[in-house]
Amino acid sequence: MAELRNIFGSDTENYDRYRPRYTKELFEFVDRNTDGKKALEIGSGSGQATEWFLHNGYDVTCCEISGDFCDFLKEKYKNYPISVENKPFEDFEGENESFDLIFSATAFHWVDKDTGFAKLNALLKKGGTAALFWNVPYGAYDNEALYNEMQKAYNSDRKWENTYNKKYVFCKEYMEKYGFADVEVHTFQGARRLSAEQYISLLETYSDHKAREEEAKQELYGKIASAINNHGGYINILDNIELYLARRK
Repeated sequence: MAELRNIFGSDTENYDRYRPRYTKELFEFVDRNTDGKKALEIGSGSGQATEWFLHNGYDVTCCEISGDFCDFLKEKYKNYPISVENKPFEDFEGENESFDLIFSATAFHWVDKDTGFAKLNALLKKGGTAALFWNVPYGAYDNEALYNEMQKAYNSDRKWENTYNKKYVFCKEYMEKYGFADVEVHTFQGARRLSAEQYISLLETYSDHKAREEEAKQELYGKIASAINNHGGYINILDNIELYLARRK
């Protein structure tokens, strides 16, 4: 897992272009449930979630494992109140009870659970908010024929899941284990429509695809692109965004 989580920063521009943003409704919900504007983000990537908070008055410290992403963030948001630390969250050293909000967007699953949730509790102010959220995309949800052809492309190499269920329920358990109060679970939804070329570019931002042997990967991408082009030239994606929100006692 440690090796895979280091892959993301190898193509910052592609990641920034094709990874989905999150919904305005989600950000506004987190904001309404946060007292104060000092935030820490865990696993910032190229700033898909960072941007909203910076644009809405937050002072954000980014904890990001990729040096390339750190450089990207510093340049992209150089006119905003941002600081960037190039390290995994397990190694982050901050003053206890110093943040009003700690958030993480599709990244906290890379963090050791016990270390991560204990550190969340220590770094948050009393009454501070922890907001952990993930996008669980549901591709070709409206096109069974396309789904079946894409499933065939993966064959026995990897089952292409096209179902949505609560993938990150461990958050609730660990938030309660480490003494958080008022644990809430919410789902927000967005939608995207991508061409075959755009969808392949998106797949190249996922660690399990990017790490494949090159010849096998290109063969897979060719089959997926053909499937999309055989069924109208576009794939519709429903984004299910799971939010786990709690307060420090």
